Amino acid sequence: MKEMLGTTFHWAGFFFGGMAVIGSDVGGIQLPIFLLVGWATKYALTGRKGFFPWS
Repeated sequence: MKEMLGTTFHWAGFFFGGMAVIGSDVGGIQLPIFLLVGWATKYALTGRKGFFPWS
């Protein structure tokens, strides 16, 4: 269950990061924030260090 939740948060980080770049003037600032929060959540829940959700 933690594995699936961590992967979901990580995919959400990628999705919201992409939306921030496409739809915002400050997307360049929001992109790393969303990506790092998604990755950190996945790492905290699962212990996997891969940066991309599919790795």
